[in-house]
Amino acid sequence: MLPSGLVVEMLYRIDDSKMPIRLGSALRVPSYAYEAWGIRGDPAELRKLSEEAYTVEWENGSPRQMQYVSDAMKRAGYGDFPQMLREANAGEVARLVRARKGPVNICDVGAGLSTVTIFDGLDDNDKNRVWITMIEPSRDRLMSAAETLQRKGFRNYTPVVGTDMQKLAETPWGSKPHVVSYVAAIHHHSDLEPPIKLVYDVLADDGHLVVADWHNPMWEHPNRVYGFLKTLDWKTKDRDMGAFVEMFPNAIVDAPLIRDPYEARAMRMIQSFWKGWGLVRTDAIKRGEFEPRDDIFMLEGHRTLRMQRRDAVKSGFVPEKEEQLLEDSSLLVVSSYRKI
Repeated sequence: MLPSGLVVEMLYRIDDSKMPIRLGSALRVPSYAYEAWGIRGDPAELRKLSEEAYTVEWENGSPRQMQYVSDAMKRAGYGDFPQMLREANAGEVARLVRARKGPVNICDVGAGLSTVTIFDGLDDNDKNRVWITMIEPSRDRLMSAAETLQRKGFRNYTPVVGTDMQKLAETPWGSKPHVVSYVAAIHHHSDLEPPIKLVYDVLADDGHLVVADWHNPMWEHPNRVYGFLKTLDWKTKDRDMGAFVEMFPNAIVDAPLIRDPYEARAMRMIQSFWKGWGLVRTDAIKRGEFEPRDDIFMLEGHRTLRMQRRDAVKSGFVPEKEEQLLEDSSLLVVSSYRKI
């Protein structure tokens, strides 16, 4: 029997309540990095615990969460990277829809603004021949997107409250989906093989998995997180940093050198984002606007593009297209994988 959601949230997690950025549980980092983080146990059980931690965090997520993320990116000195990623994903989905004849089933996992952007990006003559299934653990975010689609005159959609691992195989498809899309969502899984294999099983023959995501090597080693935390200031810093080292001893062991310049740049950019998030979060708290469900946790399953590609290929997909959105960084990439 799995621990309750509250207990799972506290596994491999220090008291981060006084920190400017909440860490969350290290169960959320990429599973191939568990050894570096000192996380040990039965892989299947650890995967279940990680999925539970993910569900607890995101099922209560607020609609304005994504606005805070965009604000943090701008505060870091960059553009609206979340919308850039959504629009690039929508462009790839529209391309795949144009290439097919007849009705097209689309499934958007982590639905919300990404689904609205997909609809807006479709050619006018394609909007009447698609059906979009929206899977999202946050009911509020899901219903907000559904209401926007209604206002735009679109009715061909099915909202499904839940995660991909809970609902993707249960969705009562009229026919199998031709395109399954994830925008900044698949990294919520510590282990990508189970969700990617599930997508492979439910997809129509010659269907596509489109992943638009943030890629960086930050979470592959606790020393990289420890080094970043040292650049921040808060009242209980000495206590919290000591607790971090006690729980994750490798925090004071040098992490492997990042040799790929695009990956190194991506890590610096994600660190800038988190500094921006801390400022946006602090300002919102001071204004009395910030709610617990607006929060996001720093430790997640972001990984490098090559590690995502590895799991897609192992699951039977063929990489068809990879679009790096930033000239000098592999932080934002839209990948299209074809089922064979």
